[in-house]
Amino acid sequence: MIPTLLTATFVFIITFIATPPVDIDGIREPVSRSLLYGNNIIFGAIIRTNFSFTHILFQP
Repeated sequence: MIPTLLTATFVFIITFIATPPVDIDGIREPVSRSLLYGNNIIFGAIIRTNFSFTHILFQP
């Protein structure tokens, strides 16, 4: 369990720092939530975690 937890934590931190902008709707400007694009830590963590839970809970 420890290697899995360490891997998940490492990937979460890397994506939190360097995720590129993503066009969610396909009609607006790309949404970026990483620290490289000037977002703060709290806002990036809330949005990223919310998207993760939404995709896990509402997959068909």
